[in-house]
Amino acid sequence: MASSVQTSANRPMPAYERIKVDILHHIDGGTWRPGDRIPSENDLVRQFGVSRMTVNRALRELTNDGRLLRVPGTGTFVAEPDTDSGLLDIRSVDDYIAAHGGKHRSEVMSLEEVVADDAVAALLDTVAGVRLFHIVMRHFDDETPFQLEDRYVNADLVPDFLDQDFNSGTPSSYLTDAVPVTEIEHVIESVAPDVDERKFLKLDESDPCLVLRRRTWWNDDVVTNVRFVSPGHLFRLSGRFKPFSRQ
Repeated sequence: MASSVQTSANRPMPAYERIKVDILHHIDGGTWRPGDRIPSENDLVRQFGVSRMTVNRALRELTNDGRLLRVPGTGTFVAEPDTDSGLLDIRSVDDYIAAHGGKHRSEVMSLEEVVADDAVAALLDTVAGVRLFHIVMRHFDDETPFQLEDRYVNADLVPDFLDQDFNSGTPSSYLTDAVPVTEIEHVIESVAPDVDERKFLKLDESDPCLVLRRRTWWNDDVVTNVRFVSPGHLFRLSGRFKPFSRQ
């Protein structure tokens, strides 16, 4: 159990504040970096000998302060430092795997031109009937299925998309080079995989997945809408802020 900390008035610091101080010590000292998953609520309960409610208050306040990011069903992560750029960069999956000592390979499952229906058109802020490109692919870390990618691309902005070999490169890397990014929207959530996702990622029915949904814009036009699905036990949330970002 962590030692008691005294306030300037010589009164014991509240338990939730002690937990916050300990977490910030790890973050500010560089032990836990942006994107790292911190110990679970159960681990913190055992470490500090306090109730789950106390731990929850500490995590909630640090989340409200922008120091942590909580993803329901997946865990709590060190948040990226706030900057003026407003764009969150999440690394391309091949960069992510290489940074963790793995070997990336990809498998294109489908790559085609489609006509947008109402639902897909809404994802790209356009109208039904427009031409789009659609790719579905799997990414592997060595031979382990690591991520399922389902992406729609604005055919007018990226006319050469279908000509690329995405078995040897990623759409994220190609799009970043092909079209500048002026705005990003992303949603992170934990979901139960559907039948196809369990099959393609070789998961059990009870295994949670981390889903990243992202749209990027060039001025007023959506460049791409993508849904990444990763096994929750394999993927660590990671990113950084900078003027231009992965797509």
